[in-house]
Amino acid sequence: MSKPRALPDRPHASAEELIQRHDQLKGARANFDTQFQEVKDLLWPDGGDFTKQRTPGEKTNLQIYDANPTLAVEQGASVLEAFLMPPTQRWQHTRASDPELMKVASVKKFFEDLDDAVFDARYAGRSNFQGENQQG
Repeated sequence: MSKPRALPDRPHASAEELIQRHDQLKGARANFDTQFQEVKDLLWPDGGDFTKQRTPGEKTNLQIYDANPTLAVEQGASVLEAFLMPPTQRWQHTRASDPELMKVASVKKFFEDLDDAVFDARYAGRSNFQGENQQG
């Protein structure tokens, strides 16, 4: 019997099984980490690294000779953020996992109130959600 590719169908998988699966997936990805690092260095030099460990203050933009790709990444991210998470609209909706429960008025009201509370907390001035979200 082959080993499962993922564990979502096994919500009670042991920590050991999860760690083993993580290690398998990490190993499968290892061949691509160098390529990911090269692309990241050119498109998003200040972002997190895949294969490098940098010292504080180390210059990260030494390989960049044209800023257009970096600017395009930032603009593209802004467009995606505005489309997927518009700050003037409720883009997150919570619900009970059992659809029958959502037919109960008090349950439906609970989730609507929860959505309102999450929205208010997310866009409260002190939360800095948008600023942090743009950092990646």
